This record gives sequence, C-alpha cells and structure tokens, in this order.
Amino acid sequence: MKTAAKHLICSIVSLSTTAYAQNIKPGQYDYAITSEMFGMKVPINFEQRVTQKDIESN
Repeated sequence: MKTAAKHLICSIVSLSTTAYAQNIKPGQYDYAITSEMFGMKVPINFEQRVTQKDIESN
C-alpha cells in the first residue's frame, strides 16, 4: 500500500515539475508529502536535483 502511494505521488510531482520546467531554476528541491489512505497516514519525503543541463534539455 505504501509503495503504491509513493509511486502515485512521485508521478504527480514529476508531471507537475515537467509542466513548470520553463520557470524552474537549478538547485535541489525537497518534497514532503503526507498521504492518507484507509486511515493510515504515510509521510513521503524525497528530493530532486535540477541542473542547468536538465533545464536546457527539457
């Protein structure tokens, strides 16, 4: 159950990051999300590093 939540949230964040890539700046971005399913709260933390090369290749 926790793995499915992580995959879903990572997909959503990835898509939203791609959609706004034109406004993003190089750096490290940390995400902290709490998902609740069936009464269980699942904290999810992850980071994403964006380089100038990543921005230019988008």
